[in-house]
Amino acid sequence: MDGVEVPRLEEKIPGLLFADDAVILADSEIALKNSFLKLNLWAEKWKMKINNKKCGVIPVDAAVKSQLFIQQKPVHTVE
Repeated sequence: MDGVEVPRLEEKIPGLLFADDAVILADSEIALKNSFLKLNLWAEKWKMKINNKKCGVIPVDAAVKSQLFIQQKPVHTVE
């Protein structure tokens, strides 16, 4: 996952993890799509089920024009 740049840190931050929750950070729609692809591949490999109803996309500086999916199920984008 590509992640985002944070001032005064040398490496990009790809996301945040806490218990069974995760936040994916991306600085473009393409990077976000790539992160979703990697997440889907990881979940398939480890036979993990992700509840798309507990997922969401929150664009900060730009609109997300494409529908994103977790395990072939759509993820809601907050307007």
